[in-house]
Amino acid sequence: GDTAEGTVALLNDGFWGISAEPGEYRLTMIVRGNIPAVRVSLEMIYGGEAGSTQIEGITSQFTKFEVIFSVTQRANGCKLAICPLSDGELWFDFVSLFPVDTFCERKNGMNRQIAEKIKALRPGFLRFPGGCIVEGICLDNAFRFEKTLGPVEDRPGCWDLWGYRRTDGIGYHEYLELCEDLGASGMYVINCGMSCQWRESEHGTPEQIEEFLQSAVHAIEYAIASPEESEWGAFRAKNGHPEPFPLKYVEIGNENWSARYIERYNRFYRVLKKKYPQLIYIINDVGRYPETEPEGYDLFDEHFYVTPERFPAMAHRYDAYPRDGKKIYVGEYAANQEAGIGNMAAACSEASFMINMERNGDVVRMASYAPLLCHMHDRRWPVNLICYEDDKVFGIPSYHVQKLFGEMRPRDIVESCCTVSSFTGEAKVDTVSGLDENGDLIVKISNFSQDETAVSVK
Repeated sequence: GDTAEGTVALLNDGFWGISAEPGEYRLTMIVRGNIPAVRVSLEMIYGGEAGSTQIEGITSQFTKFEVIFSVTQRANGCKLAICPLSDGELWFDFVSLFPVDTFCERKNGMNRQIAEKIKALRPGFLRFPGGCIVEGICLDNAFRFEKTLGPVEDRPGCWDLWGYRRTDGIGYHEYLELCEDLGASGMYVINCGMSCQWRESEHGTPEQIEEFLQSAVHAIEYAIASPEESEWGAFRAKNGHPEPFPLKYVEIGNENWSARYIERYNRFYRVLKKKYPQLIYIINDVGRYPETEPEGYDLFDEHFYVTPERFPAMAHRYDAYPRDGKKIYVGEYAANQEAGIGNMAAACSEASFMINMERNGDVVRMASYAPLLCHMHDRRWPVNLICYEDDKVFGIPSYHVQKLFGEMRPRDIVESCCTVSSFTGEAKVDTVSGLDENGDLIVKISNFSQDETAVSVK
């Protein structure tokens, strides 16, 4: 408030500055104290305000306030300023500023620009939670869908193994809503009682394993069970979605292996397959433990993070793969080494691998690039498909390859022949052809050659 020295204000700069766009914003605040009113504004970096509002009626009891106010101009690097209008004390439990205009108008939904970038890829499914978030730093820190439901202010969040605090503002419910809004199926990755084997490699007790199994059952029930027949289905209905969400896939574990993993996988698969036979079940890469036989699976998940030169060398990986009924899901892949934050070499490299996967679509049924999103001020992974900062959102070259493949998706693969002529004899050209749903011919060619290359397609 006003003091003899000037004005006191509580400032928050969000994540490396708040990017303000003209439009309506929802301010949520849980506060108590003996100051009845505060003024809240978005302070611009060079002075002035992008918008402001006032909250009145603060008492000695924690009270939740929610107001909508207008931002009148575009500005980056803003700070949220809370200025008391009299002397006294205030205690804040929760403060949030969120645009009203989110993707599909979802409260607490995705940033519209980012979500539109994802939608343009025409994804068939969305994997969640991504990668090692599943396992956590340790089992006590592993992802728990239950903690990400309900009011955002009641979600505890946690410090995750990538070195930042995760708020779970986009939790399990918001993820399922996003799948629905994108027209994509859901893929939920569950912890089977093992932490990241590349790090701590903690193996849960029988009691912990059973706890994770029951959590998996409840997560599936929350997504697809009838509100009349399931407590978790009823909870989903209470949260505003009585109809089931489009959950289709369940992956048991993330980058796990060994006989211990197979033992846990079999336990989970046995229970979940019996309860939900309509779901498609995914096992982690079975190639790592050929001596151990899992009870059953629909797809097995392979991950590849390589240099750009590696993918063209793998361009025929699946051509001679046995057609014995075992289907593959390439769950994470990227040319993310020696490629900066992503470049044309990486994009062309990935295109050659994607052509190989598409040409062998009877074996490789699904694939997903990873990671998907990254704030440019806090890159924890070298190459990420969609990057953003301030009011800018952009896709790296690999994004545009993914977009092309999503737009030109064949229904049937047809035989094609590609002959290549290059001066050095080191040309790396791959191709695949197919017919779309209208019967139109699609021809895809990737060229990872350094020299000029003449290509003839017959």
